[in-house]
Amino acid sequence: MSLRKKLWMVLIVIMIIPFLTNVFVVDRILNKDESLTGMLIYDSGYFDGFLAIQDELNRYVDQHEPFSSSSIGNMPKEDALYNDKFAGVIVYKEGKTIYRSAFFENSDYDQLVDQLSYEDDPIRIESDLLLFEKMDVLFDDATRGKIIYGIDSAKITETSERYWLTQGAWLTGITMVLLILAVGYILRSVNQSVLSMGLITRKLKEGNLNESLTYNREDEFKELADEIEQLRVSLKASLDKQRELEEDKRKMIGNISHDLRTPLTAIGGYAQALGDQVARSEEERDEYLKIIQQKVGVIENLIMDLKALSDIDMEKSKLMMTRISINEFLMDCVEELSHDIEMERAHITYDYQGQEVFVEADVLKLSRVFMNIIQNALKYNEGQEIAVAISGVSTPESFVITVEDSGVGVMASSYDKMFERFFREDQSRNSEIGGSGIGLTICKDLIEAHGGKVRAGRASIGGLAIEITLPRV
Repeated sequence: MSLRKKLWMVLIVIMIIPFLTNVFVVDRILNKDESLTGMLIYDSGYFDGFLAIQDELNRYVDQHEPFSSSSIGNMPKEDALYNDKFAGVIVYKEGKTIYRSAFFENSDYDQLVDQLSYEDDPIRIESDLLLFEKMDVLFDDATRGKIIYGIDSAKITETSERYWLTQGAWLTGITMVLLILAVGYILRSVNQSVLSMGLITRKLKEGNLNESLTYNREDEFKELADEIEQLRVSLKASLDKQRELEEDKRKMIGNISHDLRTPLTAIGGYAQALGDQVARSEEERDEYLKIIQQKVGVIENLIMDLKALSDIDMEKSKLMMTRISINEFLMDCVEELSHDIEMERAHITYDYQGQEVFVEADVLKLSRVFMNIIQNALKYNEGQEIAVAISGVSTPESFVITVEDSGVGVMASSYDKMFERFFREDQSRNSEIGGSGIGLTICKDLIEAHGGKVRAGRASIGGLAIEITLPRV
C-alpha cells in the first residue's frame, strides 16, 4: 500500500473515532437520563435547563395524580424524583409537610424552604438552592397540596464541569492514542522503505551493477527505486560500452600499427633505394615513385577511415540531408567509379527499371558508403577479373539497393560479424592485402544515420552481396 493511502487511512480513522465519541456524548445530551438533575448536568447555567426541569416536574405530577397520602413516602427507590444526591422534594398537604426526601434533611435547606414566599414565581434561587414549585397538587381524598422540588446548584455545577472535563479528557486521550499509533504506523512504513532503498543504493555504491535492484513495496519509493534500477542499467550499459571501446581501441592500435608498418616499410625502402641511386634508369625511378605514391595513398585512406569513424563516435558527423533521386545518384556513382574499376580489371553495371524514387540523404556521405563497398570488393579479387552489379528494388516504404560482386566472398558465418569494427575474416590474408577493417563499419553507421538498414549475404553471381535499405520520401 502506498504511503499516500496509508496517510489517508490514518487521517480517516483519527477523524471517525473522535466523531463517533462525540456522537455518543451528543446522544446522551439529547436523550438525557430520566432524572431531573440529569438535564441540569448538561445545561447547567442556562435558564432553558430550568424551564425543562419545570416542565418535567409538571408532567410527573400530571402522570401520578391523584397522589395517595399513605403511599407517597413509599415510592420506588429508583424514582429519581425522590432519590437523588443533588435534589429532593417536599410534599405539602393542606399546609402540612407529609413527606421530605433525604436531600432536605439538611437543616440549612429546611430553613431556606421555610423562609420562602413563592408568590407567583414557580422558580426561585436561594443561595445555592434552586427551587421549583408545583401548586394545586390533587390527592386521592380530594384535598389539595403542593410539591417543592429543590436542587443544589453548586453540586450540579461541580458535577457538570467534572462531566465535561471527563469527556474532554476522553476525547483528548483517544485522539492522542490514535495519533501515536498513526505516527508509529507511518514511521514504521517509512523506515522499512528507507531501509530497502538503503540496500539498493548500497549495491550501487559497492559497484555491483550486474545484480538487478528489486524493490517489493508498493509505495511512493517504488518510482524512485525504478529510476535507480534504470540508472543501474544505464550505468552498466555505459561501462560495457566503455569496455568495448577500450577493447576496440586496443585492437585499433594493434591494427593501425600493423597496417602502417607495411606501407611505411615499403616507402622507406624505395626512398632509400632512390637515395642510393639503385634505380639506374628513368623508368625504374618512376616505378619506385609510383609505388611510394600508392603506399602514401594507403596511409591516407587509413587516416580518412579513422577520422570518419572518430567523427561518428563523437557525433560530429553531421548529415547535410537533401531530397535526391536515388536512381540518378546511383547512375552518377557508377559513372564516377567506372574508370577506377576498369583499371582494376573489373566492370560495374547498374540495373533499375522502376519509377523515380526519392530519398533524404547526404550525397557525400552516401557516396562514401558505395565507394567503401566497391573498394572492399576490388581489394579481395586476388588479381582476377571481377564484376560488380548494382540493382534497385522499390517498395511502398523504402528503396532496396543490392551491391553484388563475383569475387571470393566470405563464409556465411561471417555475414553478421563483418560490420563489426576491425573484423577480418583471415588475418594472415588481410595483412598482405591491407585495410583497416573499419570500412564496412563506417558504411553501417552512415546508413543507420540515414534511417536505413544494411546486411550481408551471398551474391547471385558468386561473391558477396551487400543489401542497403533506405526509407522513401
